Order: sequence, then C-alpha cells, then structure tokens
Amino acid sequence: MSNIDKTLSKGLAILQRMAELDHPAGVSELARSINLTKSNVHRLLQSLKMLGFVRQCRSSSAYELTPKLWELGSAYISRTDVHSAALEHMHSIARTTSETVHLSILDQRDVIYIGKIDSPLPIGTYSRLGGRAPAHAVATGKAILAFQTFETLENFLSEPLKPYTKNTLVEKSEFVGQLERVRANGYATNKGEWSTSVHGVAAPVWNSKQEVCAAIGITGPAERMHTSSLLDFVPIVVQAADVISRNLGYIRRH
Repeated sequence: MSNIDKTLSKGLAILQRMAELDHPAGVSELARSINLTKSNVHRLLQSLKMLGFVRQCRSSSAYELTPKLWELGSAYISRTDVHSAALEHMHSIARTTSETVHLSILDQRDVIYIGKIDSPLPIGTYSRLGGRAPAHAVATGKAILAFQTFETLENFLSEPLKPYTKNTLVEKSEFVGQLERVRANGYATNKGEWSTSVHGVAAPVWNSKQEVCAAIGITGPAERMHTSSLLDFVPIVVQAADVISRNLGYIRRH
C-alpha cells in the first residue's frame, strides 16, 4: 500500500469513527479509538477540515462532522432505486400505524437504514438514518437474510451470533429455523432481540433480478407492539413490500 493509500485509509477511518460517535471528539480520543498517534490524527483532521468534512467546535478543541458527508450520502440514497420506489409507501405505513418506519439494506453483518420516518407518538424508538443494526437481531435484517443464497448465509453464520438481550437467538440451528419460518410466512419479527423494549415486523423487497435487495418494516415500543399488534401490522407491511417489489420490476414466480 502506497503512502497516499495509507493516508486515505487513515482519514476515512477517522471519518467513520466520528460518524459512529454521538458527540464531538478530541484528538486524544480519536487517536486512542483508531490506534493512531495524536500527531497523525491532528494532521489528518486539519486536512479534513480544509476539505470541509470536519470542523472544530467553538466551545472546545473537539471536532465534529460537517453536513458534507450527509450530502454525499443523500446523493447516493437519492439514486438508489429502492429508496425512490419505497418512499411513498413508507409515508403510507407511517400514517396508518403511527409507528417508526424503516427501509434497510444488508451490509455484511448489519443492516443500514437508508430510509426512516419517525413515529409522531411521544414514546418512540431510537434509530438514525444511515445508522446500523445487527442483522440477526432486527426484523428487517432477518427479512433480508432469509432469502440470501446458501453461500451468503453460510458465510454469515461462520461467525458467532452476538447476544444483545436475553431474547437474541444465538444458537445457529434455532436461528436457521427462524429464517425458514420467515421464508414460509413472508415476513419477520423482532421481539426485544436487539433492545428488550423494542418490537418490530418487516417484509422483504425484491428487485427485477429476483433478489431480495432490501426490507421495509416498522418498530415501536414493546408495550404498543405486543404479539397481537404485530400480527395486525403484518398485512400492511407485506402489502407495501409487494407493491415496492413490483415497482422495481419483480415478477412473482409460482
């Protein structure tokens, strides 16, 4: 790897770490978290500042991201066919259910929220657009994983399934059995598997290549989205996923 490649890699590592944090970060904190020297981090931050990706906080010596990364991410999302096809239906689900709506894609072991509409109710669920969640512990992740190729699923299961709550399925045989039920039913649920207080339901979105490319779902507090409520929401989510899939050119083959 050339010196230029190494510098680029380190700069991207800083941006990624800053995106993961929920607060501005100083040179020392960033250096510790990505295992670089403080002088190296400081130099890279100055370059990123000059390029407009980070700025220094007025009240401290810490650094924070500017909207420039968001602009780049938004440009990508706006060109993503599934996002365009799903947006109208996400708003429809949100109006019907008053719960938080997510559109997710799979990225290795996580899902990324490429679309989100917040619940208008005073008690909701926390997530952020562009944020990640463990695919095996959320409904949208399981809705996508259930329809992946054998090789993709085998690779996913080659690593241990991390427990997040007492409800997270970590036994591979049990998890595979749950994915089989998702395939049979056409939807997935999450009952406190990532956060004990959050439940959800999701359905897969198919594209013209007959592949599951995303999932659309809703999440809400467990006290509102108990088992009977989840079942009430299933046809709403499944119908939306079917329409989005058809808009993307998916043809159901029996």
